[in-house]
Amino acid sequence: MGKLSGKVLMEIFEQAFKDSATYKRLDSERNNPGHIMFNGEEYYVYIKNLSPAYFENPDVWRAQMTGIDALKEIKESNATFVLLGFDSDNDVYATWDPTKVKQRIGTASSPSLYSRLSLQQEVSKTGEIRSMTLNNDLQVLVFPLDSLVDVFSSLNEFFPDTSDYVAMGSKRRVDANMAYKKLTNMHQLDDFAKYLISIGISSSDISQMCRSVKSIISSGVISWHRKIFLAHDSISEYKEAAEELFSLQSVRDLGWDDRYRVPFLSYIDFLQKKHFPSTFEDVTDKNEDITEDQEIEVETSDEERNLESDYEDEYGNLVKLMNPELLKQLRPYLDKEYPSLPPAYNIIEDFYHNRYPKMQMKDWGRLIKEIDWSRCNEDGIIPEEVKASKRKTHILRVVFPDGRVVEDKNVSTTYCEFIKEVGAEEISILGISHAGVNIVSKELDSKYANYQRDIGDGWYVMTNSSTPIKYQDLQKIIEEYGLDISVSLVSLDSSNTPSLPIPNEKNGKREKIRVVFPDGRCIQPTKVLEALIEVVKYAGVERVHSLNIICCADNLILKNPAPRYINPSKPVGDGWLCNTCSDTRTKYDQIRFISEKLNLGLEVELV
Repeated sequence: MGKLSGKVLMEIFEQAFKDSATYKRLDSERNNPGHIMFNGEEYYVYIKNLSPAYFENPDVWRAQMTGIDALKEIKESNATFVLLGFDSDNDVYATWDPTKVKQRIGTASSPSLYSRLSLQQEVSKTGEIRSMTLNNDLQVLVFPLDSLVDVFSSLNEFFPDTSDYVAMGSKRRVDANMAYKKLTNMHQLDDFAKYLISIGISSSDISQMCRSVKSIISSGVISWHRKIFLAHDSISEYKEAAEELFSLQSVRDLGWDDRYRVPFLSYIDFLQKKHFPSTFEDVTDKNEDITEDQEIEVETSDEERNLESDYEDEYGNLVKLMNPELLKQLRPYLDKEYPSLPPAYNIIEDFYHNRYPKMQMKDWGRLIKEIDWSRCNEDGIIPEEVKASKRKTHILRVVFPDGRVVEDKNVSTTYCEFIKEVGAEEISILGISHAGVNIVSKELDSKYANYQRDIGDGWYVMTNSSTPIKYQDLQKIIEEYGLDISVSLVSLDSSNTPSLPIPNEKNGKREKIRVVFPDGRCIQPTKVLEALIEVVKYAGVERVHSLNIICCADNLILKNPAPRYINPSKPVGDGWLCNTCSDTRTKYDQIRFISEKLNLGLEVELV
């Protein structure tokens, strides 16, 4: 059994987060316990070796919290305290309910939290995350080292009492949590607009009120000051919390006067009525009373959403902080003699979420240092720079097989038109995603809903990407399905502006399928679908058809595909078609299955 030093334990922990742009060390002087921020939340992490508890039962292991005096300060903090026990022989962690562990600090000279060796060995063998309720009713969660980031991202799911929405200084109240979730759910703004219509507010005022409420929720200020709201169990008490929020000097410094306070109070009135159906149904169910000219547009335009696009490098990273709304939020914390970096990082995290996953804390620190506050007015605007930021250099051009050309000034419009033409369902299968969101899905993401454009039939397209990335996505789709569609980048500068650089693929290349036939012939086509088609022809289309491989709810080999699968279904001889509507991994599995079942002796690998 290996026993590692506290320094080494922390180094192993931090190595797991090396690729996370949302991981930050808040105190370089602290080693173990470490003081960190992850996904915008503050943590103290204490890592101890797991070792035998020396009871009669050798299966009982434990992690001991020593150094209680040093931990007492942590106990008084508002940060989440996470104790991790590490089994270096099996490369697994154990952890416990952060709330209950924090309560144990100071209750004994070396409080012990228990695990089971058999559970640790099982997790090491299976690679799965497992939990067990111990004799003292405390739950232990055991997971592999390579699942550390995933577990940290979902602590509130494994231990619901650790939810971000729990009020400090109160019991773990479901009511407080649910009220806060309702407050910060921006998907309700359409209903809010209808509510304002019902009480006689003019269309022009409704537009402004919805934008104000949206700015407040999306800015991260409520998240930063959420304890004000979490001290209350009900939305009916939120007006008091709102008044407290708007009385804060840091909020007043943002210029949030009655133009923001009054709409936000109206929003709270709306939430009260909405969540008491007997008083709200007359408002939400009378959609027929809302005329077309009363419809309120509360979505942000694509141009406004993509303000950063001209300040992104060829790899999709941000090279300058220029968004006026962000600068306005950052100014109270940074434009002073002694800048406050932790809240600034938190604001940036709330503002961009995971839009720039490759950027590290040092990258954001560099951008913060480069802000020239002397050139930034009170609204966060650097006039000449913002004017330049709205100047696009390239747009997308798509030419379809029938000669139709789409070349909209709004790149997202062209992007969505391509996806509608090819088929949303087909493209969703490929699993192309940005910021963890599939570019085509039927679900609105909690963080990126504002960037998902409705294209009909319940499908949404993720538009939160730069023009080069959109171009790359379309080329990828064309290659996967062998489509006869042309996509190009068109310069808007008549003076022959150089081509827009296209970001490199992750790891420098995309996966291909290499197939070596028994006679030594080797293929590794650029279009992955060609590998599948070649193998089907080699095996014999009738034989492959007899295997009844299911693809898109039908046989992989068919003669009459559903309309939506006509494009990706490619001829393989004798009137048969092969449905190539699948991602690279699926095609790889299909080829291996065909080879195995028909004894073809193919060597198949992903390269």
